[in-house]
Amino acid sequence: MEKTLTAESTPSLSTNELFFGSSPKKRLNQWLATGICGNDISSSCLYVSAIAAVVALTIFLFHMVTLTLGHHRLLLIKIYSSFSEILL
Repeated sequence: MEKTLTAESTPSLSTNELFFGSSPKKRLNQWLATGICGNDISSSCLYVSAIAAVVALTIFLFHMVTLTLGHHRLLLIKIYSSFSEILL
């Protein structure tokens, strides 16, 4: 009892009906369209600013670690040089 579709059973649709449909479209009013567009723009801005914040934080942490290690190295050199002066 399977039904098979044949060329005679399917209605022929025009190109406009295939692309746009046969029912009338309900359009958004100005406020809703502006709200959707504003939401898209603000979410894009927030996304880009979050990426910039992550990159800036990474660079900041890298510099803090390298500066801290550099100061520790200088401090150790100063301590060991003073001990070598005492021992000599």
